[in-house]
Amino acid sequence: MSRVQEQVIRSIMPPALFAAAVYFAGSNRLIQYLPGATRKGLGCSAAMSGLAVIGGNLAHKKSDPEWKRAGLIIGGLALSSILTPYIAKGLLRRVDLNFKASFRFALVEGLIVGGVEIYVIGRRPLPAPPREHPPRDRKINESLELGGISEIEMLQDPHKIRGFDKRVQGPWLLGQIQETCRGKAFCVGTIIADANRERLDLDALLAGARLIPTVMLVDNGDYYSVVVYEPNEKWIYCYNPVSTDQSPNEQKVVGKMQELFEVYGVIHNKSTSQKVLEDWSSAFRVAYFLEHFLEGSSMDNVDAARLPLKSLARRLDVYYHFLYDSQCSIPEDWQLFYDGALEGQSVEQLKNLMQNACKNGFGDMEKFSNQIQCILVKLWAMEQEKRGTFTEFARAMREFTEGERAFLNMILEDVGRTKGAIVNRLNEAYFSEYGKTIDPEV
Repeated sequence: MSRVQEQVIRSIMPPALFAAAVYFAGSNRLIQYLPGATRKGLGCSAAMSGLAVIGGNLAHKKSDPEWKRAGLIIGGLALSSILTPYIAKGLLRRVDLNFKASFRFALVEGLIVGGVEIYVIGRRPLPAPPREHPPRDRKINESLELGGISEIEMLQDPHKIRGFDKRVQGPWLLGQIQETCRGKAFCVGTIIADANRERLDLDALLAGARLIPTVMLVDNGDYYSVVVYEPNEKWIYCYNPVSTDQSPNEQKVVGKMQELFEVYGVIHNKSTSQKVLEDWSSAFRVAYFLEHFLEGSSMDNVDAARLPLKSLARRLDVYYHFLYDSQCSIPEDWQLFYDGALEGQSVEQLKNLMQNACKNGFGDMEKFSNQIQCILVKLWAMEQEKRGTFTEFARAMREFTEGERAFLNMILEDVGRTKGAIVNRLNEAYFSEYGKTIDPEV
């Protein structure tokens, strides 16, 4: 029986049975058990109680627990039993139902509602018995080949790698996860996080697939985790690299999957890394789990063969090259400006172009913002050929006015989301030269 069918039965059957109860209770043989009542008075009670039952079912949302429905209906029946004598007297112009009879009939109505609930629950299909051990026994063979980043270099600074912030960008990680899932699973195209947890329509997001695993990436603030529903096994797999308990964001996804899908149970990892992990490390451990899970490995196998340090360094090398290459991208349709106007320019000339852009920036924000981005990329390219370019450029910025520095700082805050290394390098060079930040307000 579907939820819609249950809702219809719960809303229609009790009022219909209330009407039948009025017919029989109002007979000459049974009315003696309800002294002070007439059939018309009982009819008023049935109408009020019917409205209470329908209102309670309509107020109960799909995500609410069942006890809330029971509370709404019981409260509605109790309230109607109190109000009905007054309403019956007002409508019929005489006392056709007193409080004693009203409460007695409310008990009959409560028994009817309880009987309907038993009928609805009895019509639900019995859940299939859970499997204790899903059939997953693929052994993990993880390459120990070391990437361009050494283990020592990787562990030197927990937050930086060659000037880049190690915090893994969510969109990049989601793209990697989607590539891993291609042809094997449906990956939800949104990351659940604290900022959007209550606003996301998980019903729509999780409804994209039924016959292949459904994967959702979870951002827990300081680390990433992943939740997977495997439809063939009817189990939910929850992998959290820093905890063996579900986070609030994971609980939201797991709860919605249990509501939408047929689920035997939830399997969670039983072990974590021995040391505290930064989110960049958790991101690669999540990718590691998903790769091997989609190949047939079990959660126990992943727990037993945690991501080797050399493999972690190799994966970080991939992310480092992504960050490095992303610094070289320029705004669309600005390649001609970059190649023509900036080619062969000296540091002093680039400074003059940037100062002019900062002076006139508020007149055409988009145009001069794109010019500044191109100049920053050019400085980055020159820095790779001649170390100290940013220091030389910072020295040339001594003529910038406070207004020009304020505009530049605003552009740097925006550009820093994708070109963090360039922005950090310029800020460090400027502070080293002048002992203050580019932002004149600091």
